[in-house]
Amino acid sequence: MEQLFNERQTEVWVYPRISKYYSDEIMLPDFMSYLNQAPSNDLPVNIYIHIPYCNSFCFFCPYYKVRYSSLSDDDIKPLIEAIKTELKMYSETEFFKKNKVTSLYFGGGDGAIIDVKYLQELLDTVVKNFTITEDFVVSLEGHVWSLSNEEKLDWFKSIDGKHLSFGVQTFNENIRKKVFLKPSEEEIYNLSDLLHNKGLDCFSFDMIYNFPDQTLEDIDVDIEKSIKMDAEYIDIHNLNVYPNTKFEQVINEGKYFSTKPTNEMEVLMYEKYIEGYEKKGYKHLGSIYFSKKREKPFKTFINQSRSNPVLGIGPSARTYIERRSYRDCCSVKEYIKRISEYKFPIEAGNIATQEEDMERVMVFFPQLGYIEKEYIPQDKKILDKIEILHKNGYVEWENDVLKLTHRGKIYCGNVASYFFSEKQKEYNLKTVVKSMIDKTNPYNQDNMGTGK
Repeated sequence: MEQLFNERQTEVWVYPRISKYYSDEIMLPDFMSYLNQAPSNDLPVNIYIHIPYCNSFCFFCPYYKVRYSSLSDDDIKPLIEAIKTELKMYSETEFFKKNKVTSLYFGGGDGAIIDVKYLQELLDTVVKNFTITEDFVVSLEGHVWSLSNEEKLDWFKSIDGKHLSFGVQTFNENIRKKVFLKPSEEEIYNLSDLLHNKGLDCFSFDMIYNFPDQTLEDIDVDIEKSIKMDAEYIDIHNLNVYPNTKFEQVINEGKYFSTKPTNEMEVLMYEKYIEGYEKKGYKHLGSIYFSKKREKPFKTFINQSRSNPVLGIGPSARTYIERRSYRDCCSVKEYIKRISEYKFPIEAGNIATQEEDMERVMVFFPQLGYIEKEYIPQDKKILDKIEILHKNGYVEWENDVLKLTHRGKIYCGNVASYFFSEKQKEYNLKTVVKSMIDKTNPYNQDNMGTGK
């Protein structure tokens, strides 16, 4: 078998790439024309609402956000009203009048940081203005401190919410302090106890590996401490260090941290997590999910990994519908201004080709870890790539299901990127180069984490 990949790449969650540097297509008259016509298929839509508020500002986080503690209710209410208006703008179109919504996900930032009254208003806006499916689910992602609010948990239970998630990342106190992970270990455990006591066992949390100064022994400790929380799912993610950020700068200076993240250590830590959780009776679902209680990842993640349509609402939120891939502006002020003018607040996007739309299915399948044959596009280029991956031990067939092997899971991001078109590879590279020149964070091509 041939080793197709050298350095391990991170998982891919966006395809095609959204770049404000190369977004001329959003000015085309037909860019939003899909809203004036019936859907081309019957796949229901997942709505993601980005709450761009947070109080932690973890050192490594690239997501658009502003500090919540400095804001008054008079500052917050205009944004909530703008998000409600954006939802209504979409619901009034032909496309959404003839389509259904299957899930609502509050993320951020800190999706749970706003008052319960605002969460309820946003949920009401979705339910009243869209047609929802019978199996419609609501998910809430938030900070440990925000989710420790009993009023919010009681509200979530009252609406029959299906999934809660938060970040732990690591239990190493020295690393936690250095990367500004503020909740204490006691507070993390108190939250998990509170969730179980309220019958909200449907929660997951994230762990991150390959932090600077992190060791394989730290992973062993993180495994032991994380399983005590008895979560429905545990998600593991490799650390991403984005160019032009302060985080990258202090790592490279070599003074703040003793050791730097390495690709070799990333692979070893990933394998350590797999081995450790499986020994504890956890099933490895896809590339990043582990569970003792479930056979498959949560519904929202399955939908995302199958390239189902997503409508992103709120500053910096991302949409992929009818081959339109676009992002709302990364500014609360600009977002509110555009909505007040009854304009869709799009700052970047593109129209995927038919080929890129097919590639997207295969780019996302590695996160889920499997794809049924019926979902695989019958395209010669794609089928040839699958055959090469199969020949070299990255994927295998189990009846009519294509699955990642252990080798494929280790190189999940590489397998995803293997299905990129040459055009998209060039597009990604050009975006990173332009970000390097402009000294922006390549994730959203903005100033998050750059110190500007």
